[in-house]
Amino acid sequence: MSKQLDMERLAKKARPFYGLPVWRWAVYRLTWWFISLLDVTWWRIKAKGHESLPKDGSYLLLPTHATGLDPWLLAVALWRPLFFMASAQSLTHPILGPMLKAMGAFPKVKYVKDKSSMKHMTDLYDNGQVVTIFPEGRRSWDGHVLKIMPGIGRTVKRMGARVVICRMPGNTFLQPRWAKYPRWVPLEIEYEGPLTYPDDMSAEDITVDIERRLQVVPKLRSGARTWMYRPAEGLTNFLWACPRCKVTEALRVVGRKGDRISCRACGAGWRLDVQSRLHPLDGGPAITVREAFEQLDSHFGPSPVQDPARFEAHGIILREAFARVHMIPRGGRSRIVAKGLLQLTKDRLQVVAADGESEVWGVDVEDLVAVSVELGSRTQVRSKDALYQLDAPGASVLKWGHFLKRWRFPEDPEPVG
Repeated sequence: MSKQLDMERLAKKARPFYGLPVWRWAVYRLTWWFISLLDVTWWRIKAKGHESLPKDGSYLLLPTHATGLDPWLLAVALWRPLFFMASAQSLTHPILGPMLKAMGAFPKVKYVKDKSSMKHMTDLYDNGQVVTIFPEGRRSWDGHVLKIMPGIGRTVKRMGARVVICRMPGNTFLQPRWAKYPRWVPLEIEYEGPLTYPDDMSAEDITVDIERRLQVVPKLRSGARTWMYRPAEGLTNFLWACPRCKVTEALRVVGRKGDRISCRACGAGWRLDVQSRLHPLDGGPAITVREAFEQLDSHFGPSPVQDPARFEAHGIILREAFARVHMIPRGGRSRIVAKGLLQLTKDRLQVVAADGESEVWGVDVEDLVAVSVELGSRTQVRSKDALYQLDAPGASVLKWGHFLKRWRFPEDPEPVG
């Protein structure tokens, strides 16, 4: 891209309604005002660094990502309209989808090259808009920054883009990714930039610098009031085994306040606080939810097996008594393609009939190109030919995502995302 074009787009002055159609500006601004009311009553956002951000001209906004509300939270402190990439599937949600679109979302198909999405992003940038990209590509489970996508540096270098970094250290406590309900906690947002990278800086070095600047220590403002409603709901989906005895599917939420979990197998119990720390009911030091998951990951290892005896005898890594598999066509409605006993072997993810032998549906493990968790904690697998969703009522679908990822992508240390 020529230097002349680069200077022209950065020099764009604020046009009426920032160059948007009047109706589009009105929808965005009305949604922004509604969100701002939540800022005063619920989120209590304390922002800094936004005063120095450009009032006109384009830049890429690169934030940390811990909750599904991040696109709205980012917008509260900024008057300018933001546009951002969102999972194509999240935009099909009947309630969330229209709200995301109202705030400037455009679809990006995850884990595949989506040329139309990239072109749309570039067109917005060239038109003087602010474009948001979440560099991690997925939400963090515990607020710690995940390894960012290697293509971020290439995108910044290719576009010659100005960059603004955005760190949100407390967002994970608003509603951890595994949690069913949000909490009443204060939030902080810190903007840094705009930054420009020299022409002779490599894409890899740009990626490293962005990842360094994004790092945060998850924390809440000290002394601020907080409130939670049944905070442990959803935790047993993420902690799919007991941190103490390591029995799978043994944890349950207990207690009138819904802030405790206990193990049916060994009787151990923990109380969860607002900062996602687990306090043992029988005494002893607290551990974070992150540390509890790391204990499970370490125990089951890089090639996890649910039942070693079954694996030794039949080669079965993981099995669920009943499950449904949905196929999700691009731009269409999902449909059930198989019901039955879901099992994983080293070579095959399959649904078999009640006899335990006849295969109803299956895909080779080596043909899986991605394993992810989407809106509503639904585990999806993408093969070379199609996208499937696993639904196992009463069982942790995240357990399936974890086992699949460890066997298919053992080099990736991050939790399934």
